[in-house]
Amino acid sequence: AADEKAVPLYTRCGFHPVKSFRFIVDASFYKKSGPSSVQVRLTLDELLKHKRESLPLQSKVAAIGEEHILAFYYVHGFDRCIHSLSEDLLVLMEMEGTDLHLYDVFSRKSYALEHILESITPDHAEKIICHFTPQENLKGLSLEEDTGAGWMIRSSVELSLPEAFTFPDISK
Repeated sequence: AADEKAVPLYTRCGFHPVKSFRFIVDASFYKKSGPSSVQVRLTLDELLKHKRESLPLQSKVAAIGEEHILAFYYVHGFDRCIHSLSEDLLVLMEMEGTDLHLYDVFSRKSYALEHILESITPDHAEKIICHFTPQENLKGLSLEEDTGAGWMIRSSVELSLPEAFTFPDISK
């Protein structure tokens, strides 16, 4: 993830820019119809245990071994973004005005993201911003190019990247 001033250096080192997108969902499709989430307080060790034991929310673009980055976010406010839908289903999210920011979902079971959105989207939400690449097509999903992402890749092999993706924000 290169900032604007570092792009020339990375280009000289063989990196090339890759487009990244924001996945934005019209919240009107997902107003609460299921059980509500409950904000929970977990220790960092408890949160990391949930992450390690969870199935990936999506597999298009993911990071491995980035628990230290989640720990960074935890101590900088994400400890207040943990919500539980059940004993086995944690959601990292926060409201900012009328925007619901969805960062990740931790569970040992597979859940359809649409069902989760129906359980967590408050009535006053206007849009849901997914800070990852959703695995499935969602009602009301739109894409915006994230021109500030600054993703550059250097590889000796041909990478098979999705046409539209974002690297998970809690892994950056």
